[in-house]
Amino acid sequence: MNKKIVLENIAVLMGIILYNILFWQEGLGINVLIFTLFIMLVLYAFNPEARQSPQALWTTLGTFILAGFIVWHNSLMSKVLYMLSFVTAVGFIKESALKFIFYSFNMTFAQIVKTPFTAFQKLITQFDDLNVIWLRFRYARLAIIPCLILFVFFGIYYHANSQFAAWSDNFSDFIGGFFSFDVSIERLLFLFFGLLIVGGIIWKEKDQIFTLIQNRKKEDLERTRERKKGKAFYTPVDLKNEYRIAMILIIALNGLLFVVNISDISYVWFNYEGYSAVELKAFVHQGTYLLILAILLAMGILVYYFRKNINFLSFNRPLKIGAYIWIAQNVLLALSVAARNFRYVEHHALAYKRIGVFIFVTLVIYGLWTMFLKVKNKKTFYHLLYKNSWAIYIVLILASAVNWDGFITHYNLKIHKGEYVDADFLIHDVSDKNLYYLLENKTLLKQKSGKNMHWIEHNLNQKVDDFEHRTQRHSFFSWNYADYKNQRYLHH
Repeated sequence: MNKKIVLENIAVLMGIILYNILFWQEGLGINVLIFTLFIMLVLYAFNPEARQSPQALWTTLGTFILAGFIVWHNSLMSKVLYMLSFVTAVGFIKESALKFIFYSFNMTFAQIVKTPFTAFQKLITQFDDLNVIWLRFRYARLAIIPCLILFVFFGIYYHANSQFAAWSDNFSDFIGGFFSFDVSIERLLFLFFGLLIVGGIIWKEKDQIFTLIQNRKKEDLERTRERKKGKAFYTPVDLKNEYRIAMILIIALNGLLFVVNISDISYVWFNYEGYSAVELKAFVHQGTYLLILAILLAMGILVYYFRKNINFLSFNRPLKIGAYIWIAQNVLLALSVAARNFRYVEHHALAYKRIGVFIFVTLVIYGLWTMFLKVKNKKTFYHLLYKNSWAIYIVLILASAVNWDGFITHYNLKIHKGEYVDADFLIHDVSDKNLYYLLENKTLLKQKSGKNMHWIEHNLNQKVDDFEHRTQRHSFFSWNYADYKNQRYLHH
């Protein structure tokens, strides 16, 4: 059998054992960093060409950064993004020709799903050559006599030396703690899931469908002359009519959006004080989502009209100028969405969705910038997706650097100038990463929420109980600094 295949199988077995040791009945913490280090070392050893791939190297770095964030503040956002980044990095390492994040992620995901079939195929292959099996068995027989002699001397030394016996017992208990497990359905499913992950990651399949798909994609538009049943599929008259429709639509939409932007500048940017709390909530919740939808539709319309030959018309400059103006107006609209969200934060403090809106607006503005470059430089829709997928990846990693649970709690209690803070939200909806901070500021929470101290202490005690119940069964492998801060405060 090929030596590389044998080594891959050994690595898969080691990976499953490590997965079982690190994650069974554990939370995510330092175990993520250890597992990532093992997997990346194995993958780069088996795929040396990936060391020259910028996509593989950058996503590997991003995966380690996110693993560090899990150890540092252990937020849900960092955990979710770590998993997505991990799967994406694996795809780039195993298929270094890939450049598009979406293809890399899907390739790895597809191989993980196919892992049971891959494992079965490899098992069948193991028994194809009986001579090889017999040869291995013969070498195994040669090791029996040395093992028996070693076992005899171990027994003599064990009974002759009490200190050696104590060390042996301690070592046995230590190893047994890792490898002993109950044969339950839950544990078997956990090991099967480990096989899916480790096998799908390490075993390399020859399926290059996503590389072939990527190779068919182009980033620069080309003028097409398609034909259908002997005649031009797109006649010059059809193209000119489409151009006229696009021109009318862009002019009309620019006029409509101009009125909307004037309205937002007048009543959102400067004269928002007249809204009541209920009106402001409806204004932000309903208006913001509709405006986001409008921006996405605007981008879709530009993608449609600038998809093919309109880009190459000699007289298309007015349409391009109209598109540039519309893009600029949509940037202004995105800033108005951010302004609405900012006003809402001023009145009702921070929450997860409000932070999400700011992140989304940042990505939308970048997307509009790439849309401008697409129209200007005659780029394809694939180019647009490629650029924006990397922007999303980078922005979300940067966003994961912040412990939003702690930041929201600190902002709402200490920075927010409003007179009311939602104690229910901070205690029940925000994760226990803010526990120590709430315990330190019980009096301030009472003052700003209007709740009585009995209610606050009762609910905080419940949050403490939930935290201790979650962490008491965890070992060192689940260690993270956020839980450590809570435990240090509770037991100081």
